[in-house]
Amino acid sequence: MTTVVRAGTFIDGTGADPKRDVTIHIEGDGITKIGGEPPRDATGIDATTRTVMPGMIDCHVHLMSSQESLEERIRKPFSLGVAQAFQNAKTTLDHGFTTVRDAGGTPLGVKMAIERGLVPGPRVRISVGALSQTGGHGDSWVPSGIVARAEHAEMAMTVADGAAGTGSYRQFSAARGGPGFMRGGGAAMHTPVGARASPAA
Repeated sequence: MTTVVRAGTFIDGTGADPKRDVTIHIEGDGITKIGGEPPRDATGIDATTRTVMPGMIDCHVHLMSSQESLEERIRKPFSLGVAQAFQNAKTTLDHGFTTVRDAGGTPLGVKMAIERGLVPGPRVRISVGALSQTGGHGDSWVPSGIVARAEHAEMAMTVADGAAGTGSYRQFSAARGGPGFMRGGGAAMHTPVGARASPAA
C-alpha cells in the first residue's frame, strides 16, 4: 500500500531551495518517489499547511539529563532517571530529531528499548559513559570528600587517567555494547589506547 504525503512546503536536505506543493510517495518504511500524481488506491496525508523535511540529527544530547538540582538527583532512584530518559527520547523525536548521539550518562537499555519498539524515540548512537580525567568535567568528587554519583551495574565510574585507565573503560564499554570511544566536547572523552598520556596532576 502506498502512502502519499501532500506537503505544502518541502525541504529535501540537499541545500536546494524549498519547493511548494510536493507529493511524497512512501512504501513501507521508505520514500520511493518525490512528485507526481498519487495512485488511486493510495492513502493520503494532508500536510498542505505544513513543511516536510528530513529528520534532523543532534550530535550532542544527554537523554538521562534533567534540570533538577544536585540534591534532587541524588535522591532520585536510577529507574526513575531511565523513565525520564524515555520521556526525553519521545520529546526529541516529536521535535523532529530522528537521530541523536548521546554523549554520556544514558544506559544502553534506553537505546535497546527504542530499537525494539518498546518506546518511541530517535535512532541513538550511544557512548554510555563520558570519560574524564581526575578533576575534569566528569569527576563527581566534591571538596567535602563525597562522590556525588553512585556506580551502577550499567554505568561504571568513568574517571580515567592515561592510556591504561581509558583502555580499561574501553573494554568495559565494548563488553556492554557501547562504541568504546566517542569524540565529544565538554569532557575528556578520547585518549587512544597506546597513546602517550600523562595522569592529571
